[in-house]
Amino acid sequence: EAALGRGVGLASRSAYALTARGGADSAGEAAELIEAGRGVLLSAALERNHLDLQRLTKADPALAREFRASLAALASAERAALTTGSAPVAAPARTRAELAASAAALAETRESFDQAVQRIQAVPDYGAFLRFPELATVRAAAGDDEPLVYLAATDLGGVAVVVRAVGPPQAIQLPGLTRSAVSRQVDLLRMATTADTADGMDQYELVTEWMWESVMRE
Repeated sequence: EAALGRGVGLASRSAYALTARGGADSAGEAAELIEAGRGVLLSAALERNHLDLQRLTKADPALAREFRASLAALASAERAALTTGSAPVAAPARTRAELAASAAALAETRESFDQAVQRIQAVPDYGAFLRFPELATVRAAAGDDEPLVYLAATDLGGVAVVVRAVGPPQAIQLPGLTRSAVSRQVDLLRMATTADTADGMDQYELVTEWMWESVMRE
C-alpha cells in the first residue's frame, strides 16, 4: 500500500511538472500520466504481468533483458525529471536549461521503453502486455457536456487537467491544492464521521468551503 501511495504521488508530481513547464501537448500527457498512474509507477501493472514476463524470459531472454534495462532507465529518468521539475516556474535560466535537458532525456527514454514494450506486444500471446489508457481512450469516456477532470496534488501546488470529448485538454493550476492541505481536509472528514451531529456538519462545511476556494472556483 505504501508503494502504491508513492507511485500515485510520483504520477501527480510528474503531471504537475509537465503542466508547469507548459507546451502544446503537456495537458494531454498529464491526463495520460494520471490516468495510468504511470502506472502507479508500473508496479501494479508489472505485478499483473509478472507471469508473462517470466514466460518471456524463457521464450526470448534477450527481449526480456532489453525490457528490464529500459524499465530501469525510465525509472531513473523520471526521478531526474521530478528533481528538476520541482523547481519554481520562475527559476533561474540555468535551472530552466536543466529542466529542458531533463525533459528531453525523459522523452527519449520513454520512447525507448515504449519501443521495448511494443516489441513484446508483437510476440504472439503478448498483445495486452502493459497496455495503458491513451488519451483517445480517456476522451471516449468523456461526454459532450461532462468532461473528465483529473486532480493532482503535490507539495508545491496542484493542477486540474480537464479532458473533453472534443478539443485539446486543458490544464488549470491550483496553488492551494497541496498535499498538506489535502491531508488536513482528510483529517477533518475523519473527525466529522465520529463527531456529534452539529460539530460534524461544521467540519463538513469547512471541507466543502476549502474545496470551493481551492479547486472548484478556479
